[in-house]
Amino acid sequence: MQVVISSTENALKLESLLSNDYRSSLKYSNQRVLDEHVASRALLQKVLIEFYGISYLPEIITLKSGKPCFKEARYPFFNLSNSGKYLALAIGGSEVGVDIEFERKRHNLEGLIKRVCSNKEQSFLLSLDETNMLHEFTRLWTVKECLVKTTGKGLVDVEMLYIDPIENTSGYYNLPSSNQICSTSLNTPFTDKLAYLSFSCNKNTEDGYEFFYLDEEKTLVKTENIKVEKTYENYSLRDFIK
Repeated sequence: MQVVISSTENALKLESLLSNDYRSSLKYSNQRVLDEHVASRALLQKVLIEFYGISYLPEIITLKSGKPCFKEARYPFFNLSNSGKYLALAIGGSEVGVDIEFERKRHNLEGLIKRVCSNKEQSFLLSLDETNMLHEFTRLWTVKECLVKTTGKGLVDVEMLYIDPIENTSGYYNLPSSNQICSTSLNTPFTDKLAYLSFSCNKNTEDGYEFFYLDEEKTLVKTENIKVEKTYENYSLRDFIK
């Protein structure tokens, strides 16, 4: 599978790969949201051409949960995320999820952690100093989003989402144990500020994952400089309930 990072600005340079009326067919009143949508689809089209030899953008449908996917099963699985001025795309032969999130200062971070995190997550995060607490909170947020986005089921029940940040294990509604969540941080030259990226992949496949970024010349550049920092092994939630 491929994981691709791009600025919205660079991805918009690929708009000519889409049909001439693609932008005009969309009904967005917000220019930023419109540009993000067009950029994400143009980046997806570029990746399909480069890695799958598909010279057109297949029909995309949206599931009830809001997750987009190709209508026909013969096409690869993909997932998209955006944060700030950047996009992330994961694409491969099995169900995928991806989330990118820029780190930002939060008022009363400890209070926020106590409201939105499980007891295990709280125990881990509140044991850290302020700087690392913010780092790992942002990372965990992307892991949670990635779990939910992989299934395409939405956040059915927050109690059915399990993350152990110490043992690096995870589980979520209907997500196979063959999946794992990989997480890393991003900074210059891939993003202009510190961001965290998490994506899911099937650990039983032989192709693994590769990182690419789209440069200013509209070229997909493979990079070995993005390294996975944490891997969360996924388990069936039934194993945790026992």
